[in-house]
Amino acid sequence: MKLVHFPRRAPPAVLAPAVLAGAALPVFASDTSPLPEAASSAGTSQTGQAGEDAAPSGETAPDPEENTSPALTGPAKEEVVYGKLNADGTVQRLYTVNHFAGSAGRTVTDYGDYTAVRNMTTTDPIAYADGAVTLTPASDGDLYYEGTMDPAATPLPWLIEIHYILDGKEIAPADLAGRSGALIIRLNVSPNPACQGDWFDQYALQTTVTLDTASASNIRAAGGTMASVGSQRQIIFTLLPGQTSEVEVAADVTNFTMPAITLNGIQLQLKLDIDGVALTNRLSQLTTGTGQLDEGAAALSAGIAALEQGLTLLTDQNDLLTGGSAAVNSALLQLQNALSGISASNDQLNLLLDASKQIGSGIDQLDDGVALLESQVNYDAFKNILAQNGLDLDTLAAGNAKAIAMLQALTGLPFGVGDQISQIVLLLQGNTALAGAMQLYLDTVSQGIGALRQGTSAVREGYAAFDSGIQAMAGVLNGMLQNMALLSDAVTTLATQYGVFDTGVNAYTQGVDQILAGTQQLSSASLLLVAGAHQLYTETSNMQLDEELGSLLDTLSAPGVPASFTSDKNTVSALQFALQTEPIQPDAAAAAEQAPAHELTFWEKLLDLFGLYDGE
Repeated sequence: MKLVHFPRRAPPAVLAPAVLAGAALPVFASDTSPLPEAASSAGTSQTGQAGEDAAPSGETAPDPEENTSPALTGPAKEEVVYGKLNADGTVQRLYTVNHFAGSAGRTVTDYGDYTAVRNMTTTDPIAYADGAVTLTPASDGDLYYEGTMDPAATPLPWLIEIHYILDGKEIAPADLAGRSGALIIRLNVSPNPACQGDWFDQYALQTTVTLDTASASNIRAAGGTMASVGSQRQIIFTLLPGQTSEVEVAADVTNFTMPAITLNGIQLQLKLDIDGVALTNRLSQLTTGTGQLDEGAAALSAGIAALEQGLTLLTDQNDLLTGGSAAVNSALLQLQNALSGISASNDQLNLLLDASKQIGSGIDQLDDGVALLESQVNYDAFKNILAQNGLDLDTLAAGNAKAIAMLQALTGLPFGVGDQISQIVLLLQGNTALAGAMQLYLDTVSQGIGALRQGTSAVREGYAAFDSGIQAMAGVLNGMLQNMALLSDAVTTLATQYGVFDTGVNAYTQGVDQILAGTQQLSSASLLLVAGAHQLYTETSNMQLDEELGSLLDTLSAPGVPASFTSDKNTVSALQFALQTEPIQPDAAAAAEQAPAHELTFWEKLLDLFGLYDGE
């Protein structure tokens, strides 16, 4: 595999409209291929530590004929820092490919903290001792050598963390291959405090996540630019220099695999075409504006202070407002309960009217009964009843008187007859006295019944008047109860509505409290604004526009010379970072075990006999 360079173009900006100019991005031949490495058998190496391999195997040297970079003069060189990352973002391997314009017989000296070095283009020997690399090419041409670094001793500028969340739960990359579900890939980039240098603040990271649409659908990536390459969907993020960043790629995956994630670090460079005079005029306007801002900030701060004072006075009345509203609400609820009890007495009023009618009817019947009794219980009625039954008391009394007169003349007869006649006379006299006594009794009873009749008649007349009063009272009460029902409904509606109002009062007082708290914060912030506006005005009013504008334009327009990543003793014309994670795919050994054994053909067996069969 050959080292391939991007054309010198800026990558697409995703997170900011910046122009990433002047950088050629080193890339990997494919997302699944290893990092570039020298494979030429002609190259020689020198290890920095005894017993270490000179460089990882399986990597390919760049082809000088394919290098389009102009020849470098002097000791300046190009550095491309390659990093092999684990799937979680931790560094696995790290080395640098250094490019010089070689001249025959001219010794090249370079510096770096390496564990191994390798000449990638020629058979010329390469030496490494005490952090210095020396190489003398035998011929002119581009010269490449590779230096392997210890990631712990030479940390990258970025701390890279990659998390995989499947169906809402984080999963280790080793367990993700072949899984299905809702997947989120979250990449966090932050400054590495162990790295000594300002590359984090100067270099942007172009990050590419590649998903196969055959196994990934519904791909989402906020802030990412998507590009399709066949069935591959590339999601590209540009992470700006000096910014801690977090990006996410979400998708629904089936039998998940993923090529390597690539991160290319390039120097951020702005190409500006600015009219200095126009910008100077703009800055003059800025100075005037900062003066107005200073005055406005002071006025705003004073207004906020007055608002805070007014809100403080208002909040002081919150307890009175909420307490009074709560008392009114409680009184309405009590009145509502009382009226609901009164409204239920309408049925009792109807019972009272019915009972009064029944009492009046009973009194009427009693009076009629006494009148009937009065007409039937007297001596004349008694005589009439006896007469109807064949006994006339007057005739009986007259007969008794005659009989008594006749029998009294015979009371002197002898032989005891006179005594018997005397007894008969006594009986007749008693009978006559009994009739008189009955008359006296019945006359007395009749007088008592007459008096009772007068009483019942009076009661009848009196209760009639009482019942009329009850009827009148019932009419009044019925009207009152109807009005009371309307009043009860009105009070119920008022109580309900006032409950809503009381809730609103409490919400209002809480809102006023929150507004006061926010105003207090705003007041504090306004003081900072006043101080900052005044400082801005002071500094801009004293600013030498021409000089500082020129310096600013020079800074923004200058190509900028990066510092060497390998050693501050080196001079570099270009520095780039090419980082790549491990792909997520099924374990190759396990797949080989599950694959059916290949039966060799005759020719394959023949080649294998002579050690020429490569298994493909």
